[in-house]
Amino acid sequence: FNNRFKSQYAELQNQLLPGQRVLTYDIPRLWQDFTINPASYGLSVVDQPCLSRNIVCPHPNEYLFWDSLHPTTYIHHKLAILLRDVIRS
Repeated sequence: FNNRFKSQYAELQNQLLPGQRVLTYDIPRLWQDFTINPASYGLSVVDQPCLSRNIVCPHPNEYLFWDSLHPTTYIHHKLAILLRDVIRS
């Protein structure tokens, strides 16, 4: 996280009413971990998209990216589970 975000987050925390909370999650660090440790997330391809030239790869759940920009549905699901766990903690 950058310093500006940290200061804005601290300022926001001071403005919350009792019982309110703001949660953060370091998505860039998680994204880096997807690429450094793909097997721990069930991934095998992190540097190529599943969809290429209108041909879909045979195992989309093993890919980080659906196309050149968007994560696969599998990655969206992983993110949802991780963020759900942060909210519950």
